Amino acid sequence: MGPRFLGTIAKQLCRTLFNFRAANVRERLPASKSATQTIAEFVSIAMLLLLPAWTEAQPVARCSRPLSEAQLTELRKGSVPAPVIEQNVAKCGIAFESTGEVIGRLRSVGMPQTVLDAVRVAIGPAERARQAEQASWQSIKDSRDPGLFEQFLREYPASQYAGAVREKLAALKPAAPPPPPAAIAPAANKVNPKDGLTYVWIPPGTFRMGCSPGDNECFDNEKPAHQVTMTKGFWLGETPVTQQAWQRVTGQNPSNFKGPSLPIETVNWDEAKAYCVAIGGRLPTEAEWEYAARAGSTGARYGNLDEIAWYSGNSGSQTHEVRRKSPNAFGLFDMLGNVWQWTADWYGDYYPSAHSDPSGAASGQYRALRGGSWYNDPRLARVSYRGRYAPGDRLNVIGLRCVGV
Repeated sequence: MGPRFLGTIAKQLCRTLFNFRAANVRERLPASKSATQTIAEFVSIAMLLLLPAWTEAQPVARCSRPLSEAQLTELRKGSVPAPVIEQNVAKCGIAFESTGEVIGRLRSVGMPQTVLDAVRVAIGPAERARQAEQASWQSIKDSRDPGLFEQFLREYPASQYAGAVREKLAALKPAAPPPPPAAIAPAANKVNPKDGLTYVWIPPGTFRMGCSPGDNECFDNEKPAHQVTMTKGFWLGETPVTQQAWQRVTGQNPSNFKGPSLPIETVNWDEAKAYCVAIGGRLPTEAEWEYAARAGSTGARYGNLDEIAWYSGNSGSQTHEVRRKSPNAFGLFDMLGNVWQWTADWYGDYYPSAHSDPSGAASGQYRALRGGSWYNDPRLARVSYRGRYAPGDRLNVIGLRCVGV
């Protein structure tokens, strides 16, 4: 039944009832009721019978898009019954967030409380976007098609699933370790007689320090990216300092995980510095560390993460023997993952201008570390990521690598 048909019935019924002759009614009425009371009862019963059909006849939106606040207001001003407005809200959703301010405006135009309650629980834009993102991820997470994951990143570049998507892409499209740039000569090696470790020659050069081009996982402290020139080459440990080397120099082994070829850990900054001095070297600066880690590459990592690093996704919650993963183009192992590596620098903000041989802030509260560890997630295992700890901190995720002589 349409609204016009129902309206016609209601008018005819009312006209008939009110034109009914009172005298005829009175002849059939009990003494306790008047004609007016009886007619009123007839009208009430008729309206109760017609109200459900009238409500059903009100228009429910055919949703092409969620309802705006203005559309809801128009429904109220058009005297559309509250149940119908509720149906519209439930079916279509809303194109705005149901903040206290919006609820207040809807209340001011006389919106019934039941509708306001429906608006509060309706799906708004943020939740709708979250559900769409989640549904998209669920639909592709087990796929073997790299194109689907690339499309997901284009549609949801800041997604909570972005890290997992990149890992899927990396597994489906393994990246070969980048070759050394033409300007970088093949690395020379030498063994330090004091700790027995191999050191690799890192030639001078220029690179972009900080957030890598196209890296969407960077933190603010990795910015701004800036040009840095290393005017002098240096010798850098081929691996993190091992427990065997540490014990050879210091006579001690404070590590939580024990093994001669495992990286030393649970050493603070002063202890790390003292070790490097004892073997005739020093701790690397942040710039030296990142220049050596990149080895001419410009990406967030110098290879496929699982092939080059021990991190939370593959470490089994422990450190691993050095040299078990692929090296970078300079021939350095474990620059990412396994253990954090102390640097010589105080932790501080970057400056946008170009620098030569920078040595970090003049003072500070924390010392900078690089590389991530066996404990950390993939986002921290990037060549530009900057960690920080107090100089006195000793943790089973912190080790070191020395610049030699």
